[in-house]
Formats: sequence, structure tokens, C-alpha cells
Amino acid sequence: YFSNLAAAALCRKMNRPYSEASFRNGLIGWALQSKMEIKMDDVRCQSDVWSECTFSEIDNCSHSEDVILTCRGETETFTSDPAVVTKKASEDLTTTLTTPPYY
Repeated sequence: YFSNLAAAALCRKMNRPYSEASFRNGLIGWALQSKMEIKMDDVRCQSDVWSECTFSEIDNCSHSEDVILTCRGETETFTSDPAVVTKKASEDLTTTLTTPPYY
């Protein structure tokens, strides 16, 4: 169920760049991943806003379905003047979300 919308929603929620967020499933560090508890399953997002996503806290999956998330794109900084938006150059963050943060 995980999609690029879900990737963007998670990157955005973590205050990371999200305009070009992407993901893949799989293992990148079995020694670490195998020791972690799976916290979310069946993540579905209607937009790139985390509050519009649903998930199950009961999993029926394995770590081969872990999400390797890449947060990429410009970040926006808003000032007290809503007309002023500062854009920061593209940056990447790749992380494995075996146990993603809860908000």
C-alpha cells in the first residue's frame, strides 16, 4: 500500500524535503532491521499530509517489506510575512523506517 504520497507525507512530517520523496522496499541492514519491531503496516495516504494517512499498528508482514525512504527536494522556510518564502537547495536523506516516529 505504501506509495510516493506516503513517502512525501512522512518526509514532510519529519521536516525533511519532500517534493521529490521516494521509497523502495527491502533490506539494507538485516542485522539491525531484524532486531526492530514493525510499528506500522498498510500505510495509505490521500495526500502528502500525514494527518490524511491511515495505518495499522498490527502487522502481518516481514522486514523484507520495510520502507527505505529517500527525502529529496527543496525545503521551504516561511517567515512571519506570509509573502516571503525562502527555498533551500535540494538535499537528500535516506533512512530505513522499520520503526518510524509516531506523531
